[in-house]
Amino acid sequence: MQRGVGPTWTRCWIAAALVVVAAGCSIDTRVTPLQRPVPFACVRENPAVWSKQFLPELREQLARHGMQTEVFSGDVPSNCSVVVAYTAEWNWDLAVYLEYADITVTDLGGSFPREIGRVTYDARDGSARFDKLGSGSEKLAAIIDRLFGAPPPK
Repeated sequence: MQRGVGPTWTRCWIAAALVVVAAGCSIDTRVTPLQRPVPFACVRENPAVWSKQFLPELREQLARHGMQTEVFSGDVPSNCSVVVAYTAEWNWDLAVYLEYADITVTDLGGSFPREIGRVTYDARDGSARFDKLGSGSEKLAAIIDRLFGAPPPK
């Protein structure tokens, strides 16, 4: 009887390889939802963000949830007790897509700054997933909905 790699072993190796590839293809969203309404916040402009549409879209999504915003750069304005900071990165794979976004909401009203909400969308390990593609606006809307803990009121 000759020993070798038969069809069963070949199938096992293929299955194992697929598991390893799939394990490395993830899109991760981490959320610490806001626990209280925030009617007004100042948004720190991030000039390092490539898309100049991201900030207006972020403000629109925050407004959908009832948050009025004021944009600033430099020092925090004196009328701001809550600050929203963000970063976002894009990549190319058949099309330009939002690869990473991190949005943090910080309360400055106490004796020290305190993070009161945060959402991170990370598709950097999602190289083989097609759901990473699509509208950056839709992805931003989805993560902002999660930051607020519920869909916006109608």
